[in-house]
Amino acid sequence: MKKINLALAATLALACSLFSSCKEEDDLSVSMDKFKNGITVIQGIDGKDYEVVDMGFPSGTMWATCNIGASKPHENGKYFAWGETQEKSCYDWISYVHRVGDGNEPFDFTKYVQEPNKGLRKMVDEKTALDSIDDAATILLGAKWHTPRKSDVTELLFRTTHKLCKLNGVLGYMLTSTEKGYEDRSIFFPLSGKIDMQVNNFEGKYGFYWINQLYASKTDQAMVLWMDNKDGFENVAQQFLDRCVGLPIRAVTKQ
Repeated sequence: MKKINLALAATLALACSLFSSCKEEDDLSVSMDKFKNGITVIQGIDGKDYEVVDMGFPSGTMWATCNIGASKPHENGKYFAWGETQEKSCYDWISYVHRVGDGNEPFDFTKYVQEPNKGLRKMVDEKTALDSIDDAATILLGAKWHTPRKSDVTELLFRTTHKLCKLNGVLGYMLTSTEKGYEDRSIFFPLSGKIDMQVNNFEGKYGFYWINQLYASKTDQAMVLWMDNKDGFENVAQQFLDRCVGLPIRAVTKQ
């Protein structure tokens, strides 16, 4: 009888655990209806229609509903190294287009160089923000589009609330406008991770999105919109990563 009671207790404990897990899953899930307000369609240079959301920001900046290369908000889309305009099979310093040499080290840069010891033949050009020719958003979508600037991301973070959620089973953050009259406008950023070499070890744990600017006085690092849920603490902020890693881009445009 005691063994039966222990088995029953174990079964009930497992059932409670599964129920709790399912409840947490349900608590995080959101509907696509949350992301249907304020949408405008803009045609890209490829002839395709791209959706943007007017969040009511003073700058007039509108954010795309999807990452470049994605057709739905919860999809990761394409991954790019900073300042590159095409996907590739491996993301490292050897294959990075704005440096030369066979070594997998952050030296011998040929563009966007602030430190003489990092530039090819001590070259410094003091470029800190992407030229249009090196901006994947501009090249792939058209002249009206660009990778978010630091000011765009600062405005986004300052004028929205963020909430960890799941859209179609994909973990990410919903950012909702706090501008008066626009409080029903939201966009979703999946935790798409980053690709080092050929491996994405952080999908579903971290979200990193390129900003079009180098980090501080660094040459080998660029700024990113950083999202995570480490140790249960929601975190959305501006950080930095090596230029050579593969990240998604959430394009922006103006009215």
